[in-house]
Amino acid sequence: MFDKNIARSQYNPENGEYKLDAMPFAAYSPAYIVSNEDLRAAMTVLQPRGADVLTVAGSGDQPLFYKLYGANVVDTFDVSLCAKAMMDIKTAIIANKPREVYLNVLREFDKNSVVANTPAFRDIQAICPPDSRVFVQNMAGCKICRSGGLYTDSVPFASEYDILAKNVRRPFNFHWVGLDSLGGRLNQSYDQIYLSNILQYKCDFEYVFGVVNSLRPFLKSNGKIVLQVSAYFIGDELKVFNKLKDAVAGWARVNVMRGKAQDMCILQVR
Repeated sequence: MFDKNIARSQYNPENGEYKLDAMPFAAYSPAYIVSNEDLRAAMTVLQPRGADVLTVAGSGDQPLFYKLYGANVVDTFDVSLCAKAMMDIKTAIIANKPREVYLNVLREFDKNSVVANTPAFRDIQAICPPDSRVFVQNMAGCKICRSGGLYTDSVPFASEYDILAKNVRRPFNFHWVGLDSLGGRLNQSYDQIYLSNILQYKCDFEYVFGVVNSLRPFLKSNGKIVLQVSAYFIGDELKVFNKLKDAVAGWARVNVMRGKAQDMCILQVR
């Protein structure tokens, strides 16, 4: 359960800094305003049309791009409630407001990461899911998002926005849980489980192997687990990915893909 006192205690009022702003992410860590991943490239590879998907909530762009590319069920998880708030704000705007409002909100949040203080949030809070609206209001004076880059490639184009407005009519189902405990919260199977770039912050082989195995029971036949890392983190991560090929050979094929900006590792059930 959300605890306002615990959440607000993570902030230092003397310097306005959030104690948990550094990696790894924690329960009230600020979310990215937009994803720094190449989600269009990932979706082109993953071809999720008609798929049932579980994805990190992240900046909210991960589930939105899955919906943009035709996924069926899209459930989300994240260790941070700020990620849920950002996801809910975005989906509420897309379902109810034109793209100009969406862009203005992102710009204002980029200038002022204390979201509750922005005119943009005050203008759209009435359409936000009640739990996320109350969360942001209770966190007034505290950062909800990380400013410093809008990564415009992760913002839906005008034509894409129209598609999303039709496909995203309600909040995504959300699990407030970290990756270590994710398997214990799930009760259905998925065609794709998208772990984004989470594991690049703890890319130890035994840990990654443990996570992958804990999620195996929740994959459908031919289901996929997707790991993605930035090109700036391609040393030890690629070693771990390549080691996974042998470790999971009994139940999955592993495809390590190299990209211009990011690399992906896809485990697919045999």
